[in-house]
Amino acid sequence: MNTLDMWVTDHDRSFVRHYLLDFGSTLGSTSTPERREYSSGFEYYFDYGVMVKQTATLGLMQPRWFAVQDPNIPEIGFMESRVFDPAAWRPDYPNPAFDERTLRDIRWGARIVSGFTDDHIRAAVAAGQLPDHAAQYLTRVLIERRDKIVRQWLPQAPPPAERASD
Repeated sequence: MNTLDMWVTDHDRSFVRHYLLDFGSTLGSTSTPERREYSSGFEYYFDYGVMVKQTATLGLMQPRWFAVQDPNIPEIGFMESRVFDPAAWRPDYPNPAFDERTLRDIRWGARIVSGFTDDHIRAAVAAGQLPDHAAQYLTRVLIERRDKIVRQWLPQAPPPAERASD
């Protein structure tokens, strides 16, 4: 949702260009006044696999997202990094591009994420002009998520904190 992939030709080369169309529900926010669901990032809105497991266990199976603590920072919404698992992360809705990704695709994206230094993340968060407590929280969460992604998908890469910042 809210993305568009187009085959384009630029000069004498052709490739897929990725567009993000709407940022109304990015990071921990939603496009409505309601808070983001705690299960977001852990399961689909209508996740039949989870429904079957919950039914089979009579609701005794505790979803991973039960362990998540809400930061209760309205400027950020619901976003965390401690329980975040890059290998198990799910979008809110099934997405064929996500479902059909290969390990090569995942590592390509992880290499891009690994290029964001702590200073890059701080600068991006500062551009949002958030209150100090919200900016500090979001910076920590983004750095921790980046580090988990790099450790998960690029185990040979040096941790981003060890690289020189641009």
